[in-house]
Amino acid sequence: MDKGGIIAGAAMIAVLYGCTAMDGDMNTGKTPPPPSDRGSCGAAMFQSMVGQPEGEIHEPSLPTPYRIIGPDDMITQDHRPDRLNIYLDGDDRVKSVRCG
Repeated sequence: MDKGGIIAGAAMIAVLYGCTAMDGDMNTGKTPPPPSDRGSCGAAMFQSMVGQPEGEIHEPSLPTPYRIIGPDDMITQDHRPDRLNIYLDGDDRVKSVRCG
C-alpha cells in the first residue's frame, strides 16, 4: 500500500470515529439506563389530567423527563419511552397524556 492510501485510510478511520455516538447524555453527562431498565413513563397514572386546564398541572409531581405540548408547539420527533408527553388542545386543556 502506498503512502497516499495509508493517509486516506487513516483519514477515513478518523471520520468514522468522530461519527460514533457518545456514551451518555450530551447535556448532563449522565449515562442513561440500559433500554431494558427504562420501562414506561407512567402515563397511565396521569390519565386523570385529561380535560383539566393547563394551570392545574402540578409539575413537581410529574416524572422527569416530561414536556407539555401546545397545539402549535414545535417539538422534536425523537421517541423516548421514559418521557411523559402532555398534549394540550386549543383551549389549553389536557387533550392526552402519552409516553414518547
